Amino acid sequence: MKNLIITLLFILPLISQAQLSLERQVIGATGNYSTAGTISLSATVGEPVVTTAVSGTLTLTQGFQQAETSFSDGVDDLHQWLVDYSLYPNPTQDQLILELNTEVPMQLDLEVYDVLGRSVGISVEDWQVKGVDEKTLDLKNLAVGAYLLVLKDHDGKVLHTFKVEKR
Repeated sequence: MKNLIITLLFILPLISQAQLSLERQVIGATGNYSTAGTISLSATVGEPVVTTAVSGTLTLTQGFQQAETSFSDGVDDLHQWLVDYSLYPNPTQDQLILELNTEVPMQLDLEVYDVLGRSVGISVEDWQVKGVDEKTLDLKNLAVGAYLLVLKDHDGKVLHTFKVEKR
C-alpha cells in the first residue's frame, strides 16, 4: 500500500500536466472538396446521418463532417506591412501605449474588448499611421482583469489581437 501511494504521488503530477490534442477526422468511405469563386463545398460518403434539410425539391443530408474554418489572428497580414510594433506597459494600471512602425501608410482602427467580446467603449477610429506612430489608450476606468486590444484595417479586417492585463 505504501508503494502504491508513493508511486501515485510521483505519477499524478505528470498526468495533470499532460496536454490534450484533438485533430479533425472524417469518418467516411470517400469524399471530395471543390471551390468555385467564393463558394466551397466539402462532402464525404459513408457518414452516419444527423439531420436532413428539405426545401422544395432540394434535400441536404448532413453528417458529422464539420465545416473547415480558417481563423487568422492577422499576424501575417500585420507583419506584411509593419516593421515593428510595441505594446507597453503590459500589464498596466492607467495607460497603454501602442507604437507602430509601418513601411507604407495605413488607416487603422483600435478597439478594446472584455474577455466576453463586449466592447468596453475605448476605441480609436481612422488612425493614419505612416512610419513610426503611437496611440495612448486610457484604461484607468476599467476594472482589474484581462482585455483584448483589436487592431483592424480600414475595411474592418482584424489584423492582430493583443492580450492586455489591467491591474
